[in-house]
Amino acid sequence: MQTPNPSLLLGTSLCSLLFLLRAFHSSTSVRSPAAVHSSSPFGPPPRLAYFVTGSAGDASRMLRLLRTIYHPRNQYLLHLDLAAPAAQRRDLALAVRSVDAYVAFRNVNVVERADRVDRDGSTALASMLHGAAVLLRYGANWDWFVNLDASSYPLITQD
Repeated sequence: MQTPNPSLLLGTSLCSLLFLLRAFHSSTSVRSPAAVHSSSPFGPPPRLAYFVTGSAGDASRMLRLLRTIYHPRNQYLLHLDLAAPAAQRRDLALAVRSVDAYVAFRNVNVVERADRVDRDGSTALASMLHGAAVLLRYGANWDWFVNLDASSYPLITQD
């Protein structure tokens, strides 16, 4: 009998947990009438939850990406992994708190306790699922989860 791969087992378990959390939050949350836009024949635009990750030296690129993709109806979680010094995570959080729109809409957060991430291993998946779970705790009023790296840059706007 062959033993199961621990990485596959961990990934499957975390994925199942994420889906259960999402289903629970979806069934218990109520959307506000303001979220519906009657001007569009296609219905309201989707609400996105962005998990933006980076490593040492990526804080400025993460902020550039955030400025580019930012929209008040979306949620954002920024994560600098353990390869980045604590001072960089602190500076990133201060930079986020210095933007009035981010503070007013309270939809941009920075992970305080960083995860160790090996881009080639299962820790990247675990970090992404942890980010999705944290975003669900901040609020389940989003339709799609988007995982981005600091090196990502959009080709078109969301609108």
